[in-house]
Amino acid sequence: GYGGGGGGGRRWSGPPPPSGPGPVRLHIGRLNPDTDRRTLEDLLDRFITSNLDVKMGFAFVDFDDAGEAEDAIYELNGRTVDGESILVQYARTQPGEDRRRGGRGPPRGYGPPGGYGPPGGYGPPGGYGGGYRGGNGGGYRGGYDRRSPSRSRS
Repeated sequence: GYGGGGGGGRRWSGPPPPSGPGPVRLHIGRLNPDTDRRTLEDLLDRFITSNLDVKMGFAFVDFDDAGEAEDAIYELNGRTVDGESILVQYARTQPGEDRRRGGRGPPRGYGPPGGYGPPGGYGPPGGYGGGYRGGNGGGYRGGYDRRSPSRSRS
């Protein structure tokens, strides 16, 4: 058995989990520009992370264990930090991929028809607790909405 699967209510958006073994990178978006590294370190304190890269308004965090990364998504996605509801999802570029691709061009395997959300359609069978149900009204639609203030400044 898969140990239950934990009931419904899981909202899924963004890229699917990486299928291979090895480290997993998460993207943390919609951060308050004032949120600093220490705040995020405190937030991630109970998870085993290997790297934290904080930018203005977003961050990337690497996990050596895919299960830890999955737990972090479920616990932190939608959490309010410094007054902003943050978005936590798998990063589009996983550790080790950037070197192979040179960082340019669309990531392989994104956007094919039917590529998102078939029942149990993420990763190897049984690899992620029996597959996500993809549903419950869609949750966050369209990933992160880039409300970047940089262009409007004069």
